[in-house]
Amino acid sequence: MPQPQRLTKDAKMAMISQFLGFMLDAYDMALVLIMAPILVKVFISPKGSAAWQYIVIVFTYSITMASRPIGSALFGRYADKIGRRFLLVFTIGGVGIMSVLGGLLPTYAQIGVWSYVIFCTLRLLMGIFFGGEYAVGHTFAIEYAPQKKRGQIGGFIQSGFPLGYVFGSLVFALVSFLTTKEAMLAYGWRIVFVSGVIPVFLALYIRSNLHESPEFEKAKA
Repeated sequence: MPQPQRLTKDAKMAMISQFLGFMLDAYDMALVLIMAPILVKVFISPKGSAAWQYIVIVFTYSITMASRPIGSALFGRYADKIGRRFLLVFTIGGVGIMSVLGGLLPTYAQIGVWSYVIFCTLRLLMGIFFGGEYAVGHTFAIEYAPQKKRGQIGGFIQSGFPLGYVFGSLVFALVSFLTTKEAMLAYGWRIVFVSGVIPVFLALYIRSNLHESPEFEKAKA
């Protein structure tokens, strides 16, 4: 039976779901860079040069990037065994949990250098979950798409990434505008991190109501 060349409701939902996944990825990464001057004072010892402190915080960005291949390899392997949908619910749920935990982290003033160690661990896990989003989610959406529209749909999904940077900047600007400099250091950065969980709920809702991709069901049969 030839594959229909129109977008079904499930195909559209799969596209939106993965668009949100890409957007959240960039949103999370943008927050680390945008809030670096604040995070330096939250997680790093006041001793040492300002340049060194900044490098140490930006290093956490590299940790998230470096751990993505681990997530891609891990989740990509199991996606062909147990299916894409379950793993996508798992990965986006993990992103949501990491976002909430990011807003609950202890500071250097509270537990010393362990605050930075915990922050690095969280960034590592976030990268693994986003690596799974890349490997499994893009495949899931494309498998739902009609063959003649796969390039167009792939482009739409990728456009979520730059949009994530835009939203990250806007949310940070809004929270900064509504709070003082002292409040941003005290709790504003926590609000910004936790805000990442909002689109997670939408993505979770969409994915939990989707079926496995037709291509996976065909391969399994």
